[in-house]
Amino acid sequence: VNTSIEIVPTIALFTPSSDSATNQIRMLRITNHLEEPLMLFDPVSSSPVFETQLRTNRQGREYELQVALKRPFVLTNTFATISLKTSSTKIPELTIPARLLVYAAMSVIPDRITLPAAAPASDSKFTVTVRSLGTNVLALSEATINAEGARVDIREVQPGRMFQLALTFPAGFR
Repeated sequence: VNTSIEIVPTIALFTPSSDSATNQIRMLRITNHLEEPLMLFDPVSSSPVFETQLRTNRQGREYELQVALKRPFVLTNTFATISLKTSSTKIPELTIPARLLVYAAMSVIPDRITLPAAAPASDSKFTVTVRSLGTNVLALSEATINAEGARVDIREVQPGRMFQLALTFPAGFR
């Protein structure tokens, strides 16, 4: 592993939910471990979604790369690279990945349940997970199911964020 030029973290990663416009900024520290001083030149992103700014902390040795999402926010998954030309003949360019991974504010997994075609001899049990990654906390209560003999129970796994619904269909249910 060549650590002549160290980049920490190694990626500019943004993971907002679909209902939030994030003001987050990712700071990446670039440290030169080569014997000779290293000059870095203006970063260039392969996607207009990412804005970059380079700061010098210690001339020739330590830099800080700031990566932000460009306004107005485009909340779609985006994969890009940020390139920086260097003064080194050994490493003439640095390439840093940038990722925007947008999660649904709320998800239900699985999104449907398939019951067996033949009436089962014993109770059929299914678990459905409801998860909130949005800006608001989630509250579930008084779950009901309109299938005769079936029942549903709610269990809060992570307060305000994740719930499990335990569905039970009786033996012989069709």
